[in-house]
Amino acid sequence: MFTLLRSEAIRCTDTDRRFQDSFSETCARKNLTDEEKQKWSKALNDVGNIAGEDFLRWDNEAKMIKKIARDVSDKLNATPSRNFDGMALARQPLLELYTAYSLIEQLLSNILNQDGIRICHLGMIQERLHDQKVLIVLDDVNDVKQLEALANETTWFGPGSRIVVTTENKEILQQHGINNMYHVRFPSDEEALKILLGSSLREKNEDEWKGVIHRLETILDRDIEDAIRVGYESLHEKEQSLFLHIAVFFNYKESDLVKAMFADNHFDTEQGLKILVNRSLIYMSTKGEIVMHKLLQQMGTQAVYREKPWKHRIIIDAQ
Repeated sequence: MFTLLRSEAIRCTDTDRRFQDSFSETCARKNLTDEEKQKWSKALNDVGNIAGEDFLRWDNEAKMIKKIARDVSDKLNATPSRNFDGMALARQPLLELYTAYSLIEQLLSNILNQDGIRICHLGMIQERLHDQKVLIVLDDVNDVKQLEALANETTWFGPGSRIVVTTENKEILQQHGINNMYHVRFPSDEEALKILLGSSLREKNEDEWKGVIHRLETILDRDIEDAIRVGYESLHEKEQSLFLHIAVFFNYKESDLVKAMFADNHFDTEQGLKILVNRSLIYMSTKGEIVMHKLLQQMGTQAVYREKPWKHRIIIDAQ
């Protein structure tokens, strides 16, 4: 690989005897045909006519080298996407392709510490990182396609690499074949005190503190609701109904009671409960009781209140 560091184009001609002799020796050693010789000659002439970078015009040599490396990388990677067999498989929705490309570009930019990286196919991570030891944290993954795009195989990365994935949906990890999982439980009272947002109580007296606690128990903060509502909205209609019934009636109740409630509803309640567990919306206690976090319970109750009258599946405070 040659990089010309002067802006003037260079043309290789037959008058340069040293180059001609070297070229002839190479052709003879490789037993090139006349057609192959012509292709090589044309390629070398084309390269000779490409203007390079003049280092005298740069105030920083490191910046120049960085630009050359990026330009060369872009040229080398300008190949057709390996996801396609001609044009036969070009059906993938553009939005999904754009999202995958954007994620890969962001990941490579962060790891390689290079701004403006552009990719032309979805195999770039493996090509650029297969020999590098990396630590990657994929936070709040909600679609298995994100994992397939960013970390489909451990062989994409060098030995010793670590990939950490956080998600509310255990099914995504199972679909991707991830078996080494850690389930984050509710914090203990002692741990909860350590993560208390003290600024919300600053400059307030004891009565105001009690008022804050009361509001937290009765009124769900809008930002918190928006964050935890995502898991609920990803459920199918019958699973949403099961979630709402648990929020209103069956929190800290035995799962057998819920199964009996839905026995004549043509709904696989056991599978529905498993889905809610996998989505981190409930968990089962050692006593077989269904446990839903208070914030999720508040969100579910408010969702029932907000339903339009003709869509009510649950009636609360009927008069």
